[in-house]
Amino acid sequence: MARVRPEFERLEARMPPDINSSGPNAVDARAGITASSLGGGKNVQSIIRPISVFILFVISCGGLAFGQDAPKGKTTSIPLESAFSTTRQDNMKKISRTRDQGEKYVNDLKLIYEYSYHVGASNIFLVRGNSIAEAIRATRQAFAGANGVDEPVNPDEKRQRGEFWLVAYLGVSGSEPPACVVTSIEKQGNRFRLTYERKIAETQDIYQYFVWVPLGSLSDGRYSLELAERQDAIPILVRNVPVRKVSTGD
Repeated sequence: MARVRPEFERLEARMPPDINSSGPNAVDARAGITASSLGGGKNVQSIIRPISVFILFVISCGGLAFGQDAPKGKTTSIPLESAFSTTRQDNMKKISRTRDQGEKYVNDLKLIYEYSYHVGASNIFLVRGNSIAEAIRATRQAFAGANGVDEPVNPDEKRQRGEFWLVAYLGVSGSEPPACVVTSIEKQGNRFRLTYERKIAETQDIYQYFVWVPLGSLSDGRYSLELAERQDAIPILVRNVPVRKVSTGD
């Protein structure tokens, strides 16, 4: 048999003990501790096992320890009857470009429809306004203007005013039967969640689905806006919006 070359002999001499060994110099691969340094294999196991369990516990709870804070406070439902929408639901106030009561906002709504005609992605954000007409005008600023939605959008660009509204854009689909039906609107602390159910429309037209929810006055802070589909508890869209104290006068 050929003799092992000297350089490999030196390498073998420097190698650490086998991690699968059970002898006095056995090494625990998870901690790098020799049994002889702790008084034997039993002592190693008694020390390593609690450490391993603790590490697994920290990993499993990482989402709670290091993730976002859970919403605080009792969950309350916002009545669907208080909200406005284009979903044509009987339990919500109807918004339409063809209704007489829409004369105050018909021009703004027309511009929103023109700019969202081919926008299929859902969206959720806050606007300000003292009426549904002003809320729709602020929505127009977001869709047809140059306004971002990282902060509440105002009905005009010169001053911030009015109460707050939650705006949800559910995308485009056919109109008959309605492809999007709002099932619940909830508030928990600084979190607002709008849940809807998506259905299959039989018509092939392009129809935009919007929802406006009056929220009244909001305290300073950061608010989480969630959009969720009924069959999935995980929100499909989450937006965090800061609210700062400003005058609400006209």
